[in-house]
Amino acid sequence: MDRSLTKPQLTALFNILTHAAASSEVESFKRPATIANYGPPFSEPGDSLPARTSPILQTLLHRFVLPAPAVRDLPPEFWTERVQGLLAGLAEADLSESYEKGSVGTRRTLGTGASVIIEGVARGCLGGYPVAGLRGEEDGDAESRGQEEQGQELEAGWDELARGFVHGDLIDGLCEWLEGTDDLEGTASILHHIFAVTSEGQYLLKVLQNAHKLIPYAMIRQILRLGNAATMLNSLLKLLLAKFGLGTLSNWAGFTQNADEGMNLLQRIEKAKDAPSTKQLKALRKHVQGPREAREEARRASVETSRSIVLIILDSADADGGLSASLSEEQHRLCLQYYAAILSMRDRDEMIRVLCRSNPDLLSQAVREVVGVYEPMIRDVHATIDLSEHLDNVRAFIDDFLVVSASKKEDGEGKKYRLPTVEDYVELLRRHRGSVYSWLHQVSDKCPQVRDQVRDWAKDASRSFRPEESPGNINGTSILDRLEALFAALPDEKQGEIRPVLDQHATYLASLETASTDRIRTIARGDGPGTAAGPGAYLAGWQSLLDNTPITPGVKGGARVGRDVLDRTTPGKTGTSGEISWDGNVDARDGMAEIEQEEEMAPDGRVVVEALGGEFHLLLKEVAIGATGMGSQRKGHGKGKGEVREQGK
Repeated sequence: MDRSLTKPQLTALFNILTHAAASSEVESFKRPATIANYGPPFSEPGDSLPARTSPILQTLLHRFVLPAPAVRDLPPEFWTERVQGLLAGLAEADLSESYEKGSVGTRRTLGTGASVIIEGVARGCLGGYPVAGLRGEEDGDAESRGQEEQGQELEAGWDELARGFVHGDLIDGLCEWLEGTDDLEGTASILHHIFAVTSEGQYLLKVLQNAHKLIPYAMIRQILRLGNAATMLNSLLKLLLAKFGLGTLSNWAGFTQNADEGMNLLQRIEKAKDAPSTKQLKALRKHVQGPREAREEARRASVETSRSIVLIILDSADADGGLSASLSEEQHRLCLQYYAAILSMRDRDEMIRVLCRSNPDLLSQAVREVVGVYEPMIRDVHATIDLSEHLDNVRAFIDDFLVVSASKKEDGEGKKYRLPTVEDYVELLRRHRGSVYSWLHQVSDKCPQVRDQVRDWAKDASRSFRPEESPGNINGTSILDRLEALFAALPDEKQGEIRPVLDQHATYLASLETASTDRIRTIARGDGPGTAAGPGAYLAGWQSLLDNTPITPGVKGGARVGRDVLDRTTPGKTGTSGEISWDGNVDARDGMAEIEQEEEMAPDGRVVVEALGGEFHLLLKEVAIGATGMGSQRKGHGKGKGEVREQGK
């Protein structure tokens, strides 16, 4: 039997394993042991703890984040005490999960989005970006590309841009160009997916809207115009950390309110016509206030028996089963809303406790240290650029963004509300790109020291994507070659079971690229009614994670996942009732239809992960240990407490 893999099969194998590994690593941060066993930079100086829990994240952290300008000057205590303390505190808080709330939550939405971006960067970093590009010789010269359809030209241009960044001198050329001109869209897809497609988009938009309304732009603008940079920085820190306070800022953002919307929901449920009994609601409240072990046991029992977690909790509170036996379907729905609202309120209290009320105040210390190491760069920028002008540009962009993200009623009596399209976000970015180019031009032209530091870091980071310098290249052997060797070591029977899955996944990846290309062409032409899903193959992977999020069964039992509850946000959040409204009755599933159709084509890759996931994790740990060794050579000197020193002009 031929034990080798074709190139599409090997690509599919790498795709499946990195997707599973990245999502697992991001999700693992809800467990305290993840940070405790993470290794550098969270281990104490001198510890020899290797990469254990999150090798992909550790590799990317040491290759891209720790060597960044100013970040490399942060003291070791920033990581071992401040960041580690905050992450460990959030993990120990045992924040609720989408499973028990009966809907896909905000943290799940943003966490899965982050994991998809991380896995994309990891593939490029570990596997390397080929010198010939994705299309090889098919790219042709500039004149022939000009003959192509506009969508194809955009793709070819992106491919050429990536090759120039990794293998050419694009970074130097870009810096030189920005010095001489201020006339200078991929972000549109991700903005559209977050705010116009996911079920938590309405809540996130409300959070942004509340924060935007209450940010004291006029006061900040006056502070930015102060001539002394140290006075300006200290004034901003006092504004953020003292006068307003992080607890107040959380109220502004909508995470907490003096008149809690969650409490109002609890009162409405308690007074409802078919409300659950006082004993039933009391059992739910007592369970939320109980120990972590009890909540974990309830989740485990619910998963194993395919019964609603509400019924599991009521049974645990009443050995005779009387509390759950008398529960009607409507009462079960209200109980689940009640339970989710209590969990949301507890989550907010725990996050405020960890972030704002910890002793010592880790977040304030971390903010001061970050400002301290960036002080020289801020001084350089402040001395030559009017920052208040760019603050006005940021404010104008957010104003416009909120208008675009709100749903709009179509013309005509009785017409429905429509979601914003990808084209709406593309036009938004086009309208405001001039302010971005102006900022980049001014920094490049007037702040050469800042420009050179960023350029040197970018050039060093780009080398990680070269196959010969990739962290996945160990002793001259690429990670793909080693992955193929792992596959070849499997028994023939297991190989025969996996190969068809790899073939199906390769076909699936090709279909995603084709669909993404078609959307790029549609958006580039601008002659359609509006695109409900943006370009980017990563969107299908993101939606797959959301759609397959485990959700507690209903009153009749049976496993449920995220796609079964797409029309709901988590009850108990500020300004939400648990239904998708988007300023009108808009079904968010309209925006998901295309992506879900693609996601349904994805084969089940569990057999691949079960067979090779463990060995792949060991391989990633070896890569991370090598990357950590390189990262440990970075500078470790900082300003200690990170205080800003008062100096004259």
